[in-house]
Amino acid sequence: MQILAVILYGKKGKRRILPFERGRVNIITGQSNTGKSTVGNIIDYCFGGTSCPIAEGFVRDNVAYYALHIIHNNECMFIARENPSPNQSSTNKCYYIIGAIEIPNDLTTATPIDNESLEKILSAKLGISENMFVPPVGQSRPRLSANIRHTLYYCIQNQDEIASQKSIFHRQSEPFIPQTIKDTLPFFLGIINEDSLALESEHVKLKRDAVILRRSIEEVELLKGNGLHRATALLAEAKEIGLIQSDNNVDMSDYNSVKQTLETAFQWTPIDIEVSGMDRVSMLQSELATTQQDIDDISIDIRNTEEFLGQVRGYNAEVDHQQKRLQSIGLFEQIEFDPNHCPLCSMPIESSLPSAEDMRNAIVNLKTNCLQCHVNAHTYENMLMD
Repeated sequence: MQILAVILYGKKGKRRILPFERGRVNIITGQSNTGKSTVGNIIDYCFGGTSCPIAEGFVRDNVAYYALHIIHNNECMFIARENPSPNQSSTNKCYYIIGAIEIPNDLTTATPIDNESLEKILSAKLGISENMFVPPVGQSRPRLSANIRHTLYYCIQNQDEIASQKSIFHRQSEPFIPQTIKDTLPFFLGIINEDSLALESEHVKLKRDAVILRRSIEEVELLKGNGLHRATALLAEAKEIGLIQSDNNVDMSDYNSVKQTLETAFQWTPIDIEVSGMDRVSMLQSELATTQQDIDDISIDIRNTEEFLGQVRGYNAEVDHQQKRLQSIGLFEQIEFDPNHCPLCSMPIESSLPSAEDMRNAIVNLKTNCLQCHVNAHTYENMLMD
């Protein structure tokens, strides 16, 4: 695969073409700051670079699409990739044309595609078969699949890389690139068999099966080493949950007896048990509802009793208060008095009073009733407290 030309499509509709000579090594020369290194960055970006390495400046400000015109096995191909906006480091908008003998004036006839799919098409065109490099055990870097972008390490060199005494390959001085070159170079040299991916998949499957078998063996060895310890635990759990009768005594030294008992527990099926027309759960739920109703009724009685007790205590206090008022004037002690004088102030009276007998009876009844109410109130309160 060779690059025939690098094309720049401007934002104003203009087009700039940098042709390459086919079948020869192309060297780009010129004065400083004329964009020589930009050409290599454009090629790297069009071949599926994850980020646009072209520096901010005149090119980034005026170009809309970067494109390559390439040929492989006498078949021409045109690929283009969108220039990311200033606030973006990359874009996934790409175009391609298979069999493009001439460079198109615009991209209206090109087929849109994403970056990853374009990379796969170019890798397939170059004959890079499906592959996978698996790092050795103990190394944390991810698996790596060689593709067309890795070929650029051996096809392009910048000015500083040519003059460097420490670097041989393109971008070798960048972080992680030397390790990537080490992992992919054996594939391009043909050291790694093309069937390595299938063999690796088979190897992974066999390793997984080996792990499963090893765990099964370890479990069997664990059961064998512990003797009847696990069987004893299973029998205890079966008795606890009712799979085996609690009075079922198993001879733990008899393997067949233990096995038969466990098999019986394994074949246990639930049985519906009825208690007086309902199962035990329904019976307990009914008892719970009845008990809750009784608790509610008792709570209502307690609340009504406390309310009535408060009223009784208030009435008792009022009776005591009125009795003490009558006692303060000595009315109960002055039952015997002259009907012609006031029983309170002993002054002569002009109008006639009720008969002395009526007043005496009324006062005696009042005192008796006050004492009786006081006694009844205390008695009822004590009854409520009991």
